[in-house]
Amino acid sequence: MTVRTEPPGATVLLGDRVQRNSPVSFPEVEPGKYLLRVMLPGYEPQESRVEIGRQQPFPLVKLQRSTGGLQVETEPPGASFELTDGASLVRSGTAPAALSDLPTGHYELAARRGPWELREPVEVLRNETALKKVAFATGALSVESEPPGSEILADGKVLGRAPLKADLSVGLTRSWPVARDGATRRRPSRLNAKRRLP
Repeated sequence: MTVRTEPPGATVLLGDRVQRNSPVSFPEVEPGKYLLRVMLPGYEPQESRVEIGRQQPFPLVKLQRSTGGLQVETEPPGASFELTDGASLVRSGTAPAALSDLPTGHYELAARRGPWELREPVEVLRNETALKKVAFATGALSVESEPPGSEILADGKVLGRAPLKADLSVGLTRSWPVARDGATRRRPSRLNAKRRLP
């Protein structure tokens, strides 16, 4: 008797006999009823009672992919994300988000907030909901000008006028154009937890 599975490579138990890496053959099986169990990592295990007759071909056993869930959260909320499996996009959206019916396995989560991107590995387990939190670190930026009232820009976006305090992502070297009386002065700066530009 031969047991074939889709996909192949499963462990098959027929009664108290075990064969691995399907398709597998069980020689000299007497006709009768047996407990059949089929297991393959990443797929739902199957268990059933089967009746085996003489010269009767055994039907193909089709396995279903096991699934789990993923809860995506970002700090601060509102970041966009993509969940990929190798080069394939699996899901995308805006955090916080609850993703269900994901095939079990390893993924990569890419979270984006403005020009910043963070990537984290994620594992989805059978019948479980994994929680993945991605935190974008922020720092306080303080800008003053003499005289006051200069327009402050970052990456071409107007932040406001000096004196100014703003929370921005830390750790990136950027250029802070300071418009004063129609003239623009660029100052490269690396934002730390607290930063004051004179």
